[in-house]
Amino acid sequence: MFFTHLFAAVLLLLSVVPATATEGTRLGNQFPDFTMTEYEGLTSGSQKQLSDFRGVVVLNFWTYRCAPCIKEFPEFRRLREIFKDEKRLHILPVLTKSYPEVGIPWGRSLGYSGPLFNARQLRNEGVALAEVGFPQNYIVINDGAGRTVAYFFAGALPWSNSEYVRYLRELIARLPVAE
Repeated sequence: MFFTHLFAAVLLLLSVVPATATEGTRLGNQFPDFTMTEYEGLTSGSQKQLSDFRGVVVLNFWTYRCAPCIKEFPEFRRLREIFKDEKRLHILPVLTKSYPEVGIPWGRSLGYSGPLFNARQLRNEGVALAEVGFPQNYIVINDGAGRTVAYFFAGALPWSNSEYVRYLRELIARLPVAE
């Protein structure tokens, strides 16, 4: 019942998302591939593409000093712990609209020890996020054939809530068996 109401709200929200959002960021469409820099700790690492992550991808776009983002970071820490042995779930907190030298240490100060990512050139790569504030959360299914948007929500989510955990497990179970 919870997800029925939640999906209805998401669909309503998507129907009023401004035209500046690309078609690829809408529910059911292919999310555009884009480049991001991975940060382990505070050190800049390698360049990654969204397409590098096969499976279920929790794609979280956040920004520096965002109050709802502060609320959400502990949820990602708990979600990582719940799915620590699951190789087909990827949690990608992607800093946008902020300089990494400021935003990445700030994200670390919230107690998140997993990889953080920075992508400041999204529009140059054809990704226009919905103009509804931050954080913006997408669940993208990357099955090798494409990157389908399965879920979108603007605002902080209780990711470690049993309903979300169950939904993520269901999505993982639907993935094709790796060869």
